[in-house]
Amino acid sequence: MMTFKRIKYAVKSALLRLYSRHICPPPTDAKKIPVIINNFNRLTTLKRLIASLTSRGIDNIIILDNGENVSPEELENLLSKCEAVKECIVREKGKKICAVIYCSEADQQTVRDFITETNRTLPLYKRMSAVEFSTEPLPRTGTGKLLRK
Repeated sequence: MMTFKRIKYAVKSALLRLYSRHICPPPTDAKKIPVIINNFNRLTTLKRLIASLTSRGIDNIIILDNGENVSPEELENLLSKCEAVKECIVREKGKKICAVIYCSEADQQTVRDFITETNRTLPLYKRMSAVEFSTEPLPRTGTGKLLRK
């Protein structure tokens, strides 16, 4: 006597045999299909995975790198190239990268244009999406470093 699970399995496998040719034809060359790796792994694990795939003849490998860290000093150095910027700090505000800039009110549009041009050259995860302007010098610590709060 057949149980419900066995009947269900038999019907399902019979249907797959009948209609699989029409639903999903096999690819002409399976090794040309891109392999996408979402990089949450350590570098050694990633190297092993790539070596394993290339040894099998799969060369179309795409690696998505998530969880990138952004160095605020790098962005501050880019911003300091603008002559209108007197002082600046880059920090996280919510989930966005925020630049706090000390400059005169007359130069604010120049700085906005500079940030727009700079963002075009940066990867998406490094782009500054919020800008705050200050007409007073930015606060400093007791040792003279800019305060990031």
